[in-house]
Amino acid sequence: MAHTTLWQFVPYPYTVRWQPQGFSSEVLRMAETANPSGLTDEECQEFHGYYIKGYLLWAVGAFFAHSLVWIWRPWF
Repeated sequence: MAHTTLWQFVPYPYTVRWQPQGFSSEVLRMAETANPSGLTDEECQEFHGYYIKGYLLWAVGAFFAHSLVWIWRPWF
């Protein structure tokens, strides 16, 4: 049996090219140039800042925990 992935069933490109009645071309241009996540650039930068801070907090916690274990029982 061949290995299949979800991406084989998702059409590319993901934007719809027909223009529904009542939509302006400006709205469609904005949709085509938006980020894939749907967030604005400012929201992406804010999320990135929180993500990095969370990762650094996790890394400091892991370093602290490993240091305590090293003091208790060095592994080499």
